[in-house]
Amino acid sequence: MQGLKLVRWMSITSAKVPPTVGTIFRLARTFRETDIRHFVALTGDNNPIHVADNCDRHKEQLFVNGAFLNGVIAGIIGSNFPGFVVTTQNFRFPNRCQLDQEVRFSVTVEEMRKIVTVSYESKQHDRVVFEGTAKLFAVRK
Repeated sequence: MQGLKLVRWMSITSAKVPPTVGTIFRLARTFRETDIRHFVALTGDNNPIHVADNCDRHKEQLFVNGAFLNGVIAGIIGSNFPGFVVTTQNFRFPNRCQLDQEVRFSVTVEEMRKIVTVSYESKQHDRVVFEGTAKLFAVRK
């Protein structure tokens, strides 16, 4: 996919050391129309609020699928917590996420116990477009 840029800021000095409370994982991503078309092809979600071909909307009026935003967060979590699964998740979409404009994703480790708690947020132009929390459980170590 185009526009993918992974940046990992951690509160610890070595990426080989497991995350601790306060560790923040960040990623910047710009969604293009081709990305949305691939997502639609995979999911079948051809809602006209996302795809220009299905309506008379201009590209500026389209916005990124919420499940796509959640998928990016899931990728950050899965890449940084191998062997863990998300057991619960609570999220909301307070603002629309526009195409062709950078989105900054961050996942923060809030608690490390038997169940790991993370919070996350996605911002576009300093406006939150997706935010939530998740609880992770290790299925293997």
